[in-house]
Amino acid sequence: MFPRIAIVGAGPCGLYLAKNLRGRVSPGARVDIFDRLSQPLGLLRFGVAPDTISIRQSGKTLLAGATERFFFNVRVGTDLTIDELMRYYHVCLLSCGAESPRPFNISGDDTEGVFDALDIVRCYNGHPDTPQTVLSYLHNLVHLARPIKVCVVGNGNVALDVARILLTPAKAFEHTDISREFLKILERIDVRSVRVIGRRGIFQSSFTNPELRRITETQHFIPFTDHEYIEQSCKYQPATLDRRIQRRLALFQHIANNSTTINAKVRQLHFDFFKGVHSIEKGANSALKGLILEHNILDENLNAHATEKRSRVDADMFVKSIGFQRSPDSLQLLEKVDSKRIFSCGWFATNGKGDLSATLAATVQLSAIIRGLNFDFPVEEDILDFFKGNTKFKNVRVGNTG
Repeated sequence: MFPRIAIVGAGPCGLYLAKNLRGRVSPGARVDIFDRLSQPLGLLRFGVAPDTISIRQSGKTLLAGATERFFFNVRVGTDLTIDELMRYYHVCLLSCGAESPRPFNISGDDTEGVFDALDIVRCYNGHPDTPQTVLSYLHNLVHLARPIKVCVVGNGNVALDVARILLTPAKAFEHTDISREFLKILERIDVRSVRVIGRRGIFQSSFTNPELRRITETQHFIPFTDHEYIEQSCKYQPATLDRRIQRRLALFQHIANNSTTINAKVRQLHFDFFKGVHSIEKGANSALKGLILEHNILDENLNAHATEKRSRVDADMFVKSIGFQRSPDSLQLLEKVDSKRIFSCGWFATNGKGDLSATLAATVQLSAIIRGLNFDFPVEEDILDFFKGNTKFKNVRVGNTG
């Protein structure tokens, strides 16, 4: 019997799995790709910044070469159980990503104006799951008709994206795929400062040098940090500084030199290190007023520990950007992984850890395993027959390309 392979998730991991399997499994093999959304690309469309053109273009290139069949608007594990799916396929590859924010419980977390970075990213990318509360709150900030201060906790590229987009004038995004509704808000809101807060130092951050370089080269705002953070970070530097780490330090030294040019009328991105969010301060009508920060020191294992020192910063909006994990709906899929017929890959396998290059390497490894499997057992002919006979799947969209 010809191999039947199902891939769950039409994001970068799923599309690269399909590419690596294409033409390398037995002739006549059928590979079907399922996604809960109405369109493909996942992270490449709804996760990266709208002006990250090269990454977005890579997704379009992947789709241009796709010969697989796509099934959209299908929630595998919810609408379609994994047992129902496996009646029609020899193998299932779960590459449905990590679509939930990591928990960051803190006193005052229910305050109006506190959001997960995932909500903001979905908002400016026009994701169908964008919470209405984000858009409503941004409109409220517009109506304040004054400079807005934002705090972001997290030292990764997503935190940089959120900060950069909020500080950049709307006209810079007019020719991108940014949400038109978000663009209208960006035209009217005056985000004057964004403070990016990290609990450890420069060497422990997860910023990549290309993204930091974009920050240093922008003409739309001034990034800065305090020289004392450079000095404190150097106390915890690695024994060996490779070129990547040396370059990161040089970028932040350049950023620290901007401190002398700051004034209240200039849009600014402030990097705070060795700080943690102790609590959230509420103002009138339970809306966000500010943050209480705790000052940290690191132990010999580079773990952060709060000291008794505290400081306060004003904040009109607070964004938590500390990573992603599997969604609650996908946990039942994880239980089905047996590495015999059902496999996991990408962020779904790592629970949101690793970058895109690690994901692509994992697809190569898994594809090699799949090509060596035995497909010599019967499965039912075509899952399309199952969908046609069930009104629950009336909104399923089927196509031969993305």
